[in-house]
Amino acid sequence: MKTKKTLFLSTMAMIALTACGNNAEPSASESTPTPTPSESKTENLEGTKLTLYSSTSEANLKIMIPKFKAETGIDIEYVYGGTGEIVKRVNSEKNSPQADVVWLPTQYVEDNSDCYLSYKAANDASKPADFQATTGYCSITNFAIPVIIYNTTLVSKIDGYADLLNASLKGKIAFGDAAKSSSAYNHLENMLLAMGTGDTVKAKMESDAAWNYVDSFYANLDKKIVSSSGTTLTGVVSGEYAVGMSWDTKGYEALQGKIADPNGQYKNVEVCYMKEGVVPKTSGVGIIKGTKKEAAAKKFVDWMSSKNGQTVLGKDIAGTNPVLAEAEVASFKKNVSTMKTLAITSKESTDNKKAALAKYTDIIQKYTA
Repeated sequence: MKTKKTLFLSTMAMIALTACGNNAEPSASESTPTPTPSESKTENLEGTKLTLYSSTSEANLKIMIPKFKAETGIDIEYVYGGTGEIVKRVNSEKNSPQADVVWLPTQYVEDNSDCYLSYKAANDASKPADFQATTGYCSITNFAIPVIIYNTTLVSKIDGYADLLNASLKGKIAFGDAAKSSSAYNHLENMLLAMGTGDTVKAKMESDAAWNYVDSFYANLDKKIVSSSGTTLTGVVSGEYAVGMSWDTKGYEALQGKIADPNGQYKNVEVCYMKEGVVPKTSGVGIIKGTKKEAAAKKFVDWMSSKNGQTVLGKDIAGTNPVLAEAEVASFKKNVSTMKTLAITSKESTDNKKAALAKYTDIIQKYTA
């Protein structure tokens, strides 16, 4: 493959794409491969260049790639775009792959598994059970979680969801519309799993205990729904709200800012990882079926899950959480081993979303009418 310059996906490149799961008879090269032993070949791969398709931020890619190259001698050129664009591009190139590896939200690799080789990172079994590659097509490398951000001048301490029902917080909680905001919906899902009862994800998300909590929580919002999750942090910082519900990336932004300037705008901001549990939304890496650089691609997958690669995600990249407990993390992050995580598969999340939003809509209409 000729060396390509860094590209951005264009809308025009997505026209006339065909799905991975089409009805065409697969060629011999497209048949499902026998699972490969989870270890990279030891051949000298220095000077190899991989092409990576990814929807993670370019800032993250520009930190990760030089670290990987310095350790392995393998270079990476990347194509960056939205998750949907990347998925379509991989699908459209199935019969003539233009990339070797992807770094995407886990479910988008697993849902298109016929586009990827079956390969697990060499140390996959060393990861916590919730972060192991159950399908064998995507090695989970990092995750994001919903958190609670709060202003310590307005509320002394927040430990979890139960604290948000305190009458003193009525009208002082910044929360978006779960039907429109991903951060708001993921908090809703997290609430249902954390506060619900039952032996299965479905049972917890449909339980009276879960929805009684959600009902009380929305009553405490006092009809206030923020228009954009992006305003959550600014509202907490300014004191307009005592508490804000968002992704951990916003929390990290505040905690990093406080470290850089202890007397600056973030000096009174703290972040709560809910004691009732957090639901990680994972991303991972996969190898595109048909790559001509399989050994180097496996090396990339192994490195991203290795202690060194995970430490890059934990210390050098601000907005990612590594899945390996042995990884070092920045001072403003928590190690995964200290979190209570709540398991839900991407399929379970998708299967239960419609019903959850229907119940949510009934509740929000009651309190915003």
